[in-house]
Amino acid sequence: MLFSLLAGFPARNDRLASGLVLVTVGKFVLLLLSISAPLLCSVLLRKSREQNQVG
Repeated sequence: MLFSLLAGFPARNDRLASGLVLVTVGKFVLLLLSISAPLLCSVLLRKSREQNQVG
C-alpha cells in the first residue's frame, strides 16, 4: 500500500491512504499483543506451578 502511494506520488489516493491508517493501527495492536500475551502466559504458568508445589 505504501509503495503504491509513493509510486503515484503527485496524485492523491485518499481511499488507499485511509486504508493504510487501519493497517498501521492493526500492526501496533499486534505488536502489543505479541509482547503482552507471552508475558501473561508466563505469569499464569508460574502461578500454576506454585499452586501445584504447595498443594
